[in-house]
Amino acid sequence: MLLIFYLLIEFKGIEFVNMENHKNPVDKKIFLKFGKTLKQMRLEKQLTQEKLSDLAGIHRTHVAGIEGVHRNPSLKNVVRLANALGVKTKELFNKLYTRLS
Repeated sequence: MLLIFYLLIEFKGIEFVNMENHKNPVDKKIFLKFGKTLKQMRLEKQLTQEKLSDLAGIHRTHVAGIEGVHRNPSLKNVVRLANALGVKTKELFNKLYTRLS
């Protein structure tokens, strides 16, 4: 529950939408930074997209889509990805927030 409030405060209630049809540059920037953050953390752990997807229980093409800003992650998948990377979800968002600044 605290994570939801943290996200609402930090990202001011940004709605996650399909990036294919999304034109808001502020929201698109957030998805771009999230994809780059995820990829950086994955590479730091020396994981392939396939290995990360196996650990997270998410299809490899979905992970590739998130990193490539073609898919937006649900909160459930963000938590799964953080767990698969061996970090707290808060760490993943802190890195994202730092990259946005």
